[in-house]
Amino acid sequence: MHEATAANGLTSSQKKMDKHSYLKRIAYQGPLELSLEVLCSLHQYHMLNVPFENLDIHYGKEIILEKEAIYQKVVENYRGGLCYELNLLFHWLLTQIGFESKIIAARIFDSQSVVGPAFDHMCIIVEHQ
Repeated sequence: MHEATAANGLTSSQKKMDKHSYLKRIAYQGPLELSLEVLCSLHQYHMLNVPFENLDIHYGKEIILEKEAIYQKVVENYRGGLCYELNLLFHWLLTQIGFESKIIAARIFDSQSVVGPAFDHMCIIVEHQ
């Protein structure tokens, strides 16, 4: 899969987000150094302040998996989102801070250990020394 290049010549991973507004949205006021402690804190604040939300599905709205649209929905409009939306947005924050991370597809196991459909979930792997 190739990244689209915008009119300004930047790929989607090179675009900047207003990370200060994102951090305010998740109520995080701590340091931004590249450490396991900061990563864990960012994750905790994100999980506690941005809900999983599937309202757009119930209202028949299109799910747009573009970072800028998700940022507007979650940060500017104080909404939650689906797994794909929340993980894409959190991954974007991590890369803007400087963490080396990548997105992977995942599957869910139910209580009887039955594997869900492929590409049913998304996870982030963070590389840290």
